[in-house]
Amino acid sequence: IHIVIAGTDSFVLELAKRDNLYDRMCTLHTTYIGYAEYEYLNPQTDLLDYIRFGGVLPADIFYNEEKSKDYINTAISGNIIHSLLRANNRKEHQLLLELNGRGLLKKAIEQAIAASNEMLTAYVITQTYQNGDLGSAKQLLAHIFDIDSVLDTEEVEERVRYKLSIVKDFDAEITESYVEELTEFLVEIGAIKMYVRYVGKKKREVPIFIQPGLRYHQTIALVNALRETESFYDIPFKVREELCRKIIEGVEGNLLEHEVLLSCLMKCQNKREEVTQITYLGKEIDMIVHDDYTIDMYEVKRSSSKSEEQYKWLVDKEFNDYIEAMWGGRIRNRTVLYLGENDSVMVNGMEIRYQNMNQFLKA
Repeated sequence: IHIVIAGTDSFVLELAKRDNLYDRMCTLHTTYIGYAEYEYLNPQTDLLDYIRFGGVLPADIFYNEEKSKDYINTAISGNIIHSLLRANNRKEHQLLLELNGRGLLKKAIEQAIAASNEMLTAYVITQTYQNGDLGSAKQLLAHIFDIDSVLDTEEVEERVRYKLSIVKDFDAEITESYVEELTEFLVEIGAIKMYVRYVGKKKREVPIFIQPGLRYHQTIALVNALRETESFYDIPFKVREELCRKIIEGVEGNLLEHEVLLSCLMKCQNKREEVTQITYLGKEIDMIVHDDYTIDMYEVKRSSSKSEEQYKWLVDKEFNDYIEAMWGGRIRNRTVLYLGENDSVMVNGMEIRYQNMNQFLKA
């Protein structure tokens, strides 16, 4: 007899797997719907649609504030809390059960989601909400549009916090022990995927949230908050529209990078290859896939045109030598993943491959 169990409180199955059903069950995570599968189910969509819609079905969840909150509450926050309560006789979960008893677990989870793609620490979860995109908006106004910022930052951030259900001064006594358990649960229910990022030779584990729509939803909340702020209308109309467009495109570029990274992490998780990122002396490669002998380097760009800026670190000799020495392999491919046609250029005797990102993710 084969019994299939599915439901929102999926983490309770992970708890049972450790005890009652030990060695008698297998788990299939259906949380992650990759681009290839999403495009197969929705043939009229493209990669930008995928990161905007969030990789979940139905496609409009993260375009609707109430649906987004419901999804986060049921699929993530509620999942963990309900499963913990059902397993409340387990001593190893007392930290988060205690946090839930104080009414703080849901807030901690929401704050962790708001800190998408940052290292989860007690500081990140408890710090006052600061929107990096808002800071970028003010810089854009000053440097690109040559306009002194007239935005009421406090009002915009207050509106964003309200839209994302984020607590302004969340200073609960959350220790790294709480964070360690919370991170473990988010991984096991399929909400995040951990990968290793290198800063020089030092490495740290960093989470990627599975649904890009969680991050995109935060950006839409910011843009909507800007549009609802009185001081925003002191800026000329054309500048307002261009500013919102640039904010959204900037986040879409980051999400494309995250999706490429996540897709390769999923494909390589049972292989002897490592998928990672590296930063060294201010230089960065968006993605590196390597084994014991070869190294493939990728830059990810939200563009359909080519430029020298896109591949400057791929052909930087000092950086390339450092990377080869670090992993003891040979650089095999230098690739720019973008939204244009497949092509290649030669730079200082090195081939730079340009590959269409949609095709890359469906391969």
